[in-house]
Amino acid sequence: MAVRREAGVSQASLAEKLTRPQSFVSKYETGRSRLDVADFVMVCDGIGVTAWEVMRRIEEARAGSLHSAWSSPDS
Repeated sequence: MAVRREAGVSQASLAEKLTRPQSFVSKYETGRSRLDVADFVMVCDGIGVTAWEVMRRIEEARAGSLHSAWSSPDS
């Protein structure tokens, strides 16, 4: 969702590019459904970013979360 918003793409316009209903975008963004790899790549293309870029951002966020958990003062 953040990547889509940063790209200035609305759910409705992305859905139109994907020839899917707007609910398709809403459902995966809210966690009510998951994307398979083919749909993930198609969504990235529709937003105008590469799947690799999105995966890099996910990995950076995950690594940051793990680092924060390991260095918490409660440990």
